[in-house]
Amino acid sequence: MNCPHWFSQSCAIAGQLAGTDYVPVAPPECGRCGAGDTPRQVNRVTAALALRWVRAHRPQHLPQARLRLRPLLDCPTCYG
Repeated sequence: MNCPHWFSQSCAIAGQLAGTDYVPVAPPECGRCGAGDTPRQVNRVTAALALRWVRAHRPQHLPQARLRLRPLLDCPTCYG
């Protein structure tokens, strides 16, 4: 993966959005992020990955994460 935020099959951007170091991701997800209009940065793909991680690992933080990440998920020009 040719991305400076990719580390051991994890994404640092999604991790930062989720409040952790890294969020595990699969190569297809990284491909979607890298092929879009805003590649390899905060975008809808990384926000969705972060929200999925919070839902699975810190469900008590899910309401705050949804509020914080909703603008990215709804952004029509923030597609990764």
